[in-house]
Amino acid sequence: MWLKLVDVLACPTCLGELTCVADETSESGEIEKGSLKCQQCGKTYPIKHGIPRFVPEDNYAASFGYQWNRFRSQQIDSVNGTDISKKRFYSETGWTTDWLHGKWILDGGCGAGRFLDIASKNDCEVVGIDISTATDAARATLIERKNVHLVQGSIYEMPFRPQAFDGCYSIGSVHEAGRQDQALARNRDIDAILLSPDKCLVSSPATQPSVCFRDSRGQLCKRAGAVIEATL
Repeated sequence: MWLKLVDVLACPTCLGELTCVADETSESGEIEKGSLKCQQCGKTYPIKHGIPRFVPEDNYAASFGYQWNRFRSQQIDSVNGTDISKKRFYSETGWTTDWLHGKWILDGGCGAGRFLDIASKNDCEVVGIDISTATDAARATLIERKNVHLVQGSIYEMPFRPQAFDGCYSIGSVHEAGRQDQALARNRDIDAILLSPDKCLVSSPATQPSVCFRDSRGQLCKRAGAVIEATL
């Protein structure tokens, strides 16, 4: 864990400020082992294998963690020599490399880092959060990139400070088709951590492509391609 990640982290229980204690640090300065303690409620969260853990490592999503650690490079463009993920990332977010410059971006449900690989090629800081140990797979693949930060935690109990991010995306990690709109609508934490409500989107798996996002007024919309279908 790079120390600058602490600047956007907060206790998921009370949103209190976290103090970092480093027990083991790599030669490059990354914290490999340590803890984060909330100054407000006193809860302590471990840093293990360079990743802060805000949920138990063995949870209901453990099978996803096993899958992505075993097949961690399966969908990584920079490993397999394709541009499939790149095309999907820019098509669905609508973001440009110019806009991404200098931003803090959140990947919700990052898995093994398929889209972290794309976003982090820009001059921005990218944080990937996943409830499973897929974060370990993402770290193993992208460990050389100092602008990539991994967090094991829940998107429904965000361990981040208010207005910490310029943009947020969750591409293909909502597995119940047609429910990506509810994932956004139910999660007020996403609103709280964003500087602007229109820089967030959640898309369904590629088998039934659909994009749900917020417009400049913060209202939920659905999009197929570049066409707004309905306001929810």
